Amino acid sequence: MAIVMPYLTESGIECERAYAIVQEAVVTKGDGHLVMYKGAVYANEAAYHDGFRPVQRFRELRFELDLSAEDNIIQQAYLHLKTQPGFEYAEDDLVIGEEE
Repeated sequence: MAIVMPYLTESGIECERAYAIVQEAVVTKGDGHLVMYKGAVYANEAAYHDGFRPVQRFRELRFELDLSAEDNIIQQAYLHLKTQPGFEYAEDDLVIGEEE
């Protein structure tokens, strides 16, 4: 799973169909279940699959895990990512075999 969107990097690079992936998500239990996740933004899907470096990384993004949700932790991370500045226009890039 990934998300695609128009994206402007912090260094001013405009990516028409940037490809963002969540690479890791960790849950810590305290008063609730806090998820911290990180990932990367690539210029486009081909750049990701061809092994190029990301144009930007994101890390230490946090949200409270919804244990009653049908979405797993990674899906919830993507949903949270789409609420962050720069990712507002993101759309899901479904993997072959997944349904909308």
